[in-house]
Amino acid sequence: MCDFGSCTKEVYNFAEISKKDYDSIKEEIEGMTTPMYRPPEIVDPYAKYLLNHKADIWMTGCVLYTLSYFIHPFVDSNAIGIASGTYRFPKYPQ
Repeated sequence: MCDFGSCTKEVYNFAEISKKDYDSIKEEIEGMTTPMYRPPEIVDPYAKYLLNHKADIWMTGCVLYTLSYFIHPFVDSNAIGIASGTYRFPKYPQ
């Protein structure tokens, strides 16, 4: 399984984090998560979301969806699709 190395009890409020701290957190996140499973809180930190345990739930959901349907839930698996919440459901599992 991937992306479970990112599980943490840390909570980051991007609205209150300095640029220096953000760069350190960003480096850690990029080293511990796969881009296509990152939640909007990580994909768009400039939106100043609160990053907490809900990110782990998001990543788990993406992994389960991918295992079930053999495709990623978000259009083109890119940051824009993830940040905007643009997802798709296939007609049935393949």
